[in-house]
Amino acid sequence: MVRIARENSPTSIYHVMFRGNGKMDIFLDDEDKRKFLTIIEYKQKVSEYDVFGFCLMTNHVHLLVKTNKESIGQSMKRIGISYAHYFNKKYNRVGHVFQDRFRSEAIDNERYLLAALRYIHNNPVKGGIVEEPAQYRWSSYNHYIETNQNRNSFVDTQFILNTLSNDAWKSVQMFKELSQQKDDIEFIDVEEGVPGDKALIKGIKDAQDFIEEYLLPLNICIEDLKNKDYKEIRDQLIIELKEKSNLTLREIGGLLGVSKNLVARK
Repeated sequence: MVRIARENSPTSIYHVMFRGNGKMDIFLDDEDKRKFLTIIEYKQKVSEYDVFGFCLMTNHVHLLVKTNKESIGQSMKRIGISYAHYFNKKYNRVGHVFQDRFRSEAIDNERYLLAALRYIHNNPVKGGIVEEPAQYRWSSYNHYIETNQNRNSFVDTQFILNTLSNDAWKSVQMFKELSQQKDDIEFIDVEEGVPGDKALIKGIKDAQDFIEEYLLPLNICIEDLKNKDYKEIRDQLIIELKEKSNLTLREIGGLLGVSKNLVARK
């Protein structure tokens, strides 16, 4: 089945997530995390992307990136291949390190941009690792609140801070306040394994196969679902995927070519 094309961002800014293959840990020690950050910085010189934020968790990574020279796919592929080579060589293993392609979502306005950065920095809080984002070493949060910080200089903090205020001190205070607000936007996240999970359709690939098998007897393809004559079939597919899969509303919408809000209403 043909892969679904990535949504292009009108701002060239993307929230990106890498996750371990089969939910495996991709960082086994601090050296691994340092290596990943080094790769981001090194590949930045080639791809010329801007990094506005990052958070390295045990089995996944969140990035907030703006492309300038290459597509988001080209830039992230460079990072993924380089780290996978390092990881497999270090741990004497073969095979995939990351699950499928990286996942991404387009950031199309300022509100979404600020919310995405807040979400990324609060990932360790959400995971119960720390109580405050400033307590977590492996994110860009402290680069925003400690203006004299020089390590991981590949992070461009001024782009976001200048969005908040032209006054340096005030922008940092506003950033801290922003980071404490609650998220009301759904973002891509690692698939959480839940004890007793009964989902029959696990992941994007399973969902693509399910859709193909569902439509085959009806002699229609997924593109036909955009036609209003097939609205009932599309709506039933949405219901089936919501009941039988562990996909997010955004992922279901992406598969069927509809908005997550429409999926939520079914």
